[in-house]
Amino acid sequence: VGLEITEQDPAVEVVIAPVGGGGLITGVSLAVRQTRGDEVTVLGVEPEGAPSMSRGLASGGPVLLEEITTGVQGLCPLSSGAINVATCAETVNEVLLVSDDHIFAAQAALVRAGEVVEPAGAATTALVLSGGIPAALIKGRSAQDPLRVVAIVSGGNPDPAQLEALQAEG
Repeated sequence: VGLEITEQDPAVEVVIAPVGGGGLITGVSLAVRQTRGDEVTVLGVEPEGAPSMSRGLASGGPVLLEEITTGVQGLCPLSSGAINVATCAETVNEVLLVSDDHIFAAQAALVRAGEVVEPAGAATTALVLSGGIPAALIKGRSAQDPLRVVAIVSGGNPDPAQLEALQAEG
């Protein structure tokens, strides 16, 4: 995915990936670093109620969460893998947390736009729509000089009843 992004959008400045156990962001960040070095900022997004990667990065290794309080299935492992934490420590600029409310709102916005996406796949969009991109990245930008961001939207297996409820709302 990271290689595809850098090939299809050579002007990308920020890549945002959802984070569960860390496999996707590890692969994305390795590919981005190999093709573009440090030119591109790589951000991860986790639900506030399942910060296994954030805590692993802060502690220098995998951490076993005592409890998971997120309703976002797919981004809620009890622990991120040791190789993933170590790789992300070297290749990811920052892992940010978003609330379930923001994730579910982003999923609803994507569904209204015609996308079929599960809540986990909407985490990156949640970061963007909630204003969570770090201010330092946006400072000095304008419509004439926008920040080039790719938010990975993955996870096309929403719960049918939950998806139907979102579609009924829209």
